[in-house]
Amino acid sequence: MKVGSLFSGIGGIELGLEWAGFEPAWQVELDPFCNRILEKRWPSVQRFLDIRTVGQHNLPPVDLVCGGFPCQDVSIAAQFKERGLHNRSGLWTEYARVVRELRPRWVLIENVLNLKNHGADRVVSDMEEAGYSCWPTVVGADVLGAPYQRRRVFVLCRDDAHGHCDIGEDMARGWEVPAECERKVAQAIEGWHHWKHELGAGDARPFGDEEEPRADAYARGVRDILGIPDCVDRLKAVGNACTPVIPALIGSFVAHYERRMLECTAEALL
Repeated sequence: MKVGSLFSGIGGIELGLEWAGFEPAWQVELDPFCNRILEKRWPSVQRFLDIRTVGQHNLPPVDLVCGGFPCQDVSIAAQFKERGLHNRSGLWTEYARVVRELRPRWVLIENVLNLKNHGADRVVSDMEEAGYSCWPTVVGADVLGAPYQRRRVFVLCRDDAHGHCDIGEDMARGWEVPAECERKVAQAIEGWHHWKHELGAGDARPFGDEEEPRADAYARGVRDILGIPDCVDRLKAVGNACTPVIPALIGSFVAHYERRMLECTAEALL
C-alpha cells in the first residue's frame, strides 16, 4: 500500500508506516532542515514544499494520506492566545481539501493532546462530511515502554465508499503485527529503555505540553533512527516529530483490515 505525507516534518509517521509495509510515495514539507532529513532517508520519494500548491493535479493517488498539521494554535503553549484551528493550525483546511481531492481509502491524522479540546470536533466533522468514518484516540508512547508520555491524538479515518465493516473485534480477528514491524518496534522499545537508564530516575522535565525526558537524550535516539545530523535545528524537528512506533502499529492494523475486507467480500460472493 502506498502512503502520501502532509506536513511531513522529519517523517516519523511514514517511518512507522514503512515498518508496517507501506511504501512512501510523496511528502509535503516546507522546512528546509526537515527536507534534508527526508531526502536522506527517502532519496527517491517525490517531495513538495507548500501544501497550498498541491492536490489532485500533481499528487499521485495513494492508499493512505497521513500527517500532523501545525499545532501552534492548538498546543497548550498557546495559552495566551485564542486556541483552535486558527492561523498556522488553520492549514487544516488545506489538509482536508487534499483529502477530498485525492479520496484515499485511509487517512491518519496526528496532533498534540490539546487537539481533543480545541479542534478535534472540527477535524472529525470535516472528515465525516467528506464521507469518512473516524476513530479518534489518544495514545501515549509510555504505554509501549517509552520513558516519557508524549501523548498524541490520532484520528484514523476510512472512506465509507470502500466498505462499511466496523473496526471492531470481528475485523481484528487474526491480526498479527508483521515480523519486520514487530522487530522495529522491539528495537525502538529497547532503545527507549537504554535512554531511560541513561537519563536516570527523576531526570524528566516539562517539555512542550508533556512530561518529557531531557531533550538531548530523546533527540539522540531519533537521530540514530533517522540519521539526523548534530545541529541546533534537530531539537525543533524532533520536538515536532511523531513517535514512529504508534503509526507502525496502526498501519499494521490497516493492512490487516484490508485483507479482512477482501476475505469478507469473497465470502459474500460464495
